[in-house]
Amino acid sequence: MCFWAYAFLFFLHFLQPAAVRGSGFVKTEGTHFSINRYPMFVNGFKSYWLMTVATDSTQRNKVTSAFEQVVVHGLNVSKTWTFNDSQYKALRTSPAVYDE
Repeated sequence: MCFWAYAFLFFLHFLQPAAVRGSGFVKTEGTHFSINRYPMFVNGFKSYWLMTVATDSTQRNKVTSAFEQVVVHGLNVSKTWTFNDSQYKALRTSPAVYDE
């Protein structure tokens, strides 16, 4: 699962335009978002299912397919849940114990 987390972050790094990359933080300028003084437009989707699907090797292709569609539609933000504690395919199996 750690591999998929790194792959996701790598993907997001190249999803942003070169002008947005850098050490800047998202800020507001009036009613707009910006990074390093360049406008940032947020277009995203909820992917509550991402962690569960990524842990199943027979369904991981759905993650790749979803992000391919994300690029086609110009989305640049994904919200996902990663707090699955002590349940089916749990990320945290007990206090301070994580299943990568």
